[in-house]
Amino acid sequence: MESKRKKLLFLHEKIYQCRLCQIGYDEQRAERVLEKTEILVMIIGQSLANRTQRLSGLPYRFPDGRLSQTGQRLNDFLASIGCGIESVYLTDVVKCYQGKKGKNDREPASLEIDHCSRWLMSELIILEPEVVITLGKIAERCYLWIAREIGISPAHFAIPHPAYFRWKPVETTEIYRHTAKEIKDFLQRKGL
Repeated sequence: MESKRKKLLFLHEKIYQCRLCQIGYDEQRAERVLEKTEILVMIIGQSLANRTQRLSGLPYRFPDGRLSQTGQRLNDFLASIGCGIESVYLTDVVKCYQGKKGKNDREPASLEIDHCSRWLMSELIILEPEVVITLGKIAERCYLWIAREIGISPAHFAIPHPAYFRWKPVETTEIYRHTAKEIKDFLQRKGL
């Protein structure tokens, strides 16, 4: 476990120093990663959120520690499979906040994804999760490419980002319910 912790610390030092995209890494994020090294489930999102982890250093949490609405939905999903947001490893494809486009956060550019994919690849190699859950199409595409590149095959489940509840609540609820059952069944079959 200590070896993984050291590797993650070294990795996040490197991520913090990275300036390939000129958008910069959030220093608070480097501290968060050290809390979890023995994990069963890794969740991969798209990128830092402006009002939560960019300011708090904690994914899906406001600076005062409260879960965002997105974080609460994700936590509810995780509770339905027998864990919670505190017991999984949360990471993103892009490690920096890429800014706004209009009123919404801008999607990461292909070059930003390319630059950051090596960091995500290293996290997967170090942590060796049993289950990977991707949130949204960008996270799913990046993860599948990395998994093929490095020859890993943890159980993979893709769900829409929890923000989709705003636009498609019925459809997203059904996808989450179905996927939670699949994950729970998988974990039971594996005795985890």
